[in-house]
Amino acid sequence: MKKTTTNQKPTSEQKYTVVMRILQKEKSLAAICNDEQISPTTALKWVEQFLMNGRQALEIGSTEKQDRRDAELFYLRNEVTRLYAMNDALKRKFSMA
Repeated sequence: MKKTTTNQKPTSEQKYTVVMRILQKEKSLAAICNDEQISPTTALKWVEQFLMNGRQALEIGSTEKQDRRDAELFYLRNEVTRLYAMNDALKRKFSMA
């Protein structure tokens, strides 16, 4: 997976390759991590993600995308609640007149 820069994120295919090497016990975890220039913590996180959610979990930024979706959903629910309350208040105000 030899990265050219430290800021370059591995692709989902690179992550999958690392996970498969670990699961197939091709080498020790330390040796695979050394070959791929990643930390054992990162590698084990990828394995856990893969085992919990399959290959899709290794997509770049999948957790970041989910966090953004969750935040947007939270915002939209609050906005709907606010608008519903405002609509209800207006209905009461004008039905009393």
